[in-house]
Amino acid sequence: APAPAPPGGAARQFAVPENTVVQSPSPADIDPDHVYSLVELIDIAQRRNPGTRVAWEKARQAAITVGIARAAYLPALTVSALAGYEHAVFPFPSNLASGGFITLDAQEFLPQLTVSYLLLDFGARAATVEEAGQRSIAANVAFTAAHQQLIFNVARAYFLVDGADAAVRAARQALADAQVVQQAAEALFGRGLGTVVEVQLARRGTAQAQFDLSQATAAQHDAMYTLLAAMDLPPTTMLRLANASGRPLPPRAGRTVDEMLSEALRRRPDLLADVAKLRATHANIAAARSALAPRFFLRGN
Repeated sequence: APAPAPPGGAARQFAVPENTVVQSPSPADIDPDHVYSLVELIDIAQRRNPGTRVAWEKARQAAITVGIARAAYLPALTVSALAGYEHAVFPFPSNLASGGFITLDAQEFLPQLTVSYLLLDFGARAATVEEAGQRSIAANVAFTAAHQQLIFNVARAYFLVDGADAAVRAARQALADAQVVQQAAEALFGRGLGTVVEVQLARRGTAQAQFDLSQATAAQHDAMYTLLAAMDLPPTTMLRLANASGRPLPPRAGRTVDEMLSEALRRRPDLLADVAKLRATHANIAAARSALAPRFFLRGN
């Protein structure tokens, strides 16, 4: 219902402003007639996903921090200037004259140049640079991990969609077979060669097949929505996928579980990032300890 009009005036109209911050992703680069392979899907996801952009910007910030930490080895140059103007008025001494004033105008400009260079800090700068370098390594590894996680999510969703498609095809074939069995049972019953129980069992099998088909179709839709979400696409995007049933299975691993675990410990990005963060923490502790030692500067004005 409209709001009541205030006394003595017309009703006020309130309009909700348009939200310009939150915008749904646009599927402008998706061709509904093209059949996309897994490689193409991963490429689209990497170009659209905001998580990889955030990880890249964090890696850039960490690299800039390393440069800032190394700048502590350079001398610091400071330029400053002080300017002032003064206008003063004093009364003329009474023992010299009966009246009058003395005015004074004064102005000054004082430029100053200061050079400061840290000669010795007992390892504080080296520890700071080491900490920044290790955090930069962790940020770069996190950027790689973001891409790996994105590739895993897209590939997993792709194979889930392919499996759901196969389940739908199997459910449709099962429904067709159940309908044939039902028709045969009804035909036999019409000729007096079957029983009511056989007909009801056949109809129940058809109903069960229809239910299984509806469940398989719902799972197919869920799998497709999962893939679209992994690719940062709206759920209304029409996307055609290449059939992966002809892909060969991966070869049998010729290594033991212990060997694969050792390789995972050496190559997993999250573990590498944790190691870099641990080393950065040790460097931070060294920098804190060096703060207890004196520092020697060379300064000139």
